[in-house]
Amino acid sequence: MGTSIRYVNASDIDALATIHSRSLQTAFRGILTDEVLDNSFSFERRRSGFTRELTEGKPNTAIAFDGDTEVGLLSFGLSRHIEVDEDTIELWRIYLVPESWGTGIGDELFNWGIEEIRRRGYKRVILWVLEANSRARRFYEKHGFAADGRSIEADHGRKVNELLYIRDL
Repeated sequence: MGTSIRYVNASDIDALATIHSRSLQTAFRGILTDEVLDNSFSFERRRSGFTRELTEGKPNTAIAFDGDTEVGLLSFGLSRHIEVDEDTIELWRIYLVPESWGTGIGDELFNWGIEEIRRRGYKRVILWVLEANSRARRFYEKHGFAADGRSIEADHGRKVNELLYIRDL
């Protein structure tokens, strides 16, 4: 049946929470503390977060399906951590369930998101990625992003660095 992607609606909240929680808990195990992964990134916390985001109407979030199965999500919106020019948008997140890693669905979802961002008239995309998340860094670099040298320190049960990546469109 292939991959399909669309913007989310209220009926997708549980699927978004499942995708985000499972992906974060798998990808960040060993980078963040187990307590943070199991509590802050639990299904319940993610469900609450996506409910709030959908109610507020930001960020823009899409969901990817492999056939009829929800497998990924992507969100983009205004910059959260730094001031940027008005032609710049932030890619807040892209996550897939672990079973879909390496299948090409992430590339499809990413390309869909970049086209949506371009269609809205943006000329540059920024994102933040954990310095220790080498898998994600390789993915973004493969898609034309480069670290610009800026970072922020976050406390997720332990101090971690998030690196700023930028791509011109």
